[in-house]
Amino acid sequence: MTRRNYLLPVLLLVSLLLPALIACTDGSTVTPVETPAATVVVAMPTPTVTPTLADTAPPPATVTPVAPTPPIATAPPPTSTPTVNPTPAATATPSPVPTPEPESHPAPLLPADTLVETDRAALVALYNATNGPEWSENTNWLTDAPLTDWHGVYTDANGRVTELRLGINALSGTIPPELGSLSNLQALHLPRNYLEGPIPEELGNLSSLENLNLHGNGFDGPIPPELARLSNLVHLSLNAANLQGLIPPELGNLAKLETLYLMDNNLTGNIPPQLGNLSNLVKLHLYGNNLTGNIPPELGNLSNLERLTLSENDLTGSIPPELGNLSSLSFLHLSGNNLTGNVPPNLARLSNLRGLYISDNALTGIIPQELGIMPVLWQLHLSDNSLSGSIPPELGDLSGLWQLDLSNNNLTGKVPSELDGLSSLKTLDITGNQLTGELPRSLTALAELNSLKFGDNAGLCSPYWFAQYWQQDVLSEGPECPERQIPPDAVEVITNRQADRAVLTALYHSTNGPEWHRSRNWLSHLPLRQWDGVRTDDNGRVIELELLTYTGDYTSQSSNNLTGELPPELGNLSALTSLWVVDSNLTGTIPPELGNLSNLVALDLGGNNLTGTVPAELGNLMELGYLNLRGNNLTGQLPHSLMQLQMLYDFDFADNAGLCAPAEMQDWLEGIRYGGGPVC
Repeated sequence: MTRRNYLLPVLLLVSLLLPALIACTDGSTVTPVETPAATVVVAMPTPTVTPTLADTAPPPATVTPVAPTPPIATAPPPTSTPTVNPTPAATATPSPVPTPEPESHPAPLLPADTLVETDRAALVALYNATNGPEWSENTNWLTDAPLTDWHGVYTDANGRVTELRLGINALSGTIPPELGSLSNLQALHLPRNYLEGPIPEELGNLSSLENLNLHGNGFDGPIPPELARLSNLVHLSLNAANLQGLIPPELGNLAKLETLYLMDNNLTGNIPPQLGNLSNLVKLHLYGNNLTGNIPPELGNLSNLERLTLSENDLTGSIPPELGNLSSLSFLHLSGNNLTGNVPPNLARLSNLRGLYISDNALTGIIPQELGIMPVLWQLHLSDNSLSGSIPPELGDLSGLWQLDLSNNNLTGKVPSELDGLSSLKTLDITGNQLTGELPRSLTALAELNSLKFGDNAGLCSPYWFAQYWQQDVLSEGPECPERQIPPDAVEVITNRQADRAVLTALYHSTNGPEWHRSRNWLSHLPLRQWDGVRTDDNGRVIELELLTYTGDYTSQSSNNLTGELPPELGNLSALTSLWVVDSNLTGTIPPELGNLSNLVALDLGGNNLTGTVPAELGNLMELGYLNLRGNNLTGQLPHSLMQLQMLYDFDFADNAGLCAPAEMQDWLEGIRYGGGPVC
């Protein structure tokens, strides 16, 4: 055979296989894959002849096509892990730490059914790794039911797992790395279980994850820096999880993060300044660890931060004044560290701050007077430091303050009388200082105060009569000053309060108080303002009595089940402005002593069983604007003295047994809002 004839079978084979190869690749680049060599058997003569280039052209003869050999199937390359670009550094913040990247491979496009089965396999791995048969609830797990029917599993329309919520479900064991293949997972909630071992770094592959909550477990090991690849993460809760090691600075790349909870672990090292890059962060809780070093000033860049808790660590250095830039901050917790230096006056710029807690440090210097301009502050805790100087009177401008704790410092001088401006104050603790003199009488104006501690000072004491003067039941801890004469105006206040208490006690006994529907605190040692239906003024005098029962939504009123007669002692409540005893079962007559209530504006005795005539003494109530006597058994004529009531605008005496108005009162009645009642 000639060399041309020898090459003919080879050229035929190439011409037939070439279209199949082109169709297979479809113009795309094919990664070479090692495959077994295909063997082609061609009949040829025994002599072997090497062809020349001139012999390689195909002959013009027609060749019958032969079916091409099918391409050899190869396994798809491994699934790649999404790449997360580091968040750019904010101005005046440290550069982001590069996030660990997985080895990149081209990802195949898998059918939806295959992806669902991949999710199912990951859940099966979780069940087996965490003692699934002993879970508190494992309905439908490992069955053929759709994944959305498995307890705690939520899926999208394609059946892909989007949420896994198995908190407080008695999971024990380790989290399997297979969970990292749940590529559509948006929420992973496994809190308060018995999980142990390390947190698998494969969780960093969950590119869709927005919420990761693993708190309340017993893991062993550090926070995986691979979690910084979770570019969509909004909430990260790893608190109380027995984690050790450093806080990965790579977490500063989580640009969408709003809450970071790492408290109550065994974390060590410094607070990474890169956390100052988390521009969307709202809550940062790192308390209860073993963190050391300074508080990074970069945290002052977190303009959306509302809560910052770094307490109960071993932090040192001064409080960065940059924290005064946190314009959204509501609560700042720095207590229980080893912070030194002064309290920065810049903190007064925190106009939204409600709680400032910097107790139990080693702070020195004075209390900045600027703290008195914080408009919404509720709680100010500066105790257990080495602060000196006097208590700034400007603190009295904090009208919304509930708690003020300045105890165990080195404060000197007298307690400023301006603290009477703390109208919302409930607790005041100034024990353990070097304060002197008497407590200012102005403190007795603090109507909400229930706890005052002032012992263990250099000479601070309370006037002995304060205990009788307080408007409320104040738990007071501290020494009394030597007895001296009580100021005359204080005597009057104390006497009037005691007299009002005696009147209310008489009312309770006269109207069968134990059977009232509402009688909370009556006859107790508590201040009168805490008795049901009683309101007092700034001096503790009774100004309103509303002995009614209201519905749950306070839209209507009904009887409080008073029975018996109104006592004449009611006429001694000289500060009383309104008296409401409606729709009860009062009997007897209207006490003429009520005419002594010169400040009374409203009197409502409607819907009772009162008898007799209307006392003429009611004509002495020159401030009275509202009078309701409807629905009793009163008789006789209205007294002409009522026509003296120039402030009266609303009067009703209808539905009585025989009560009527004299004809000469007709014109007067028509001049006011007249609710009804016959003319004699």
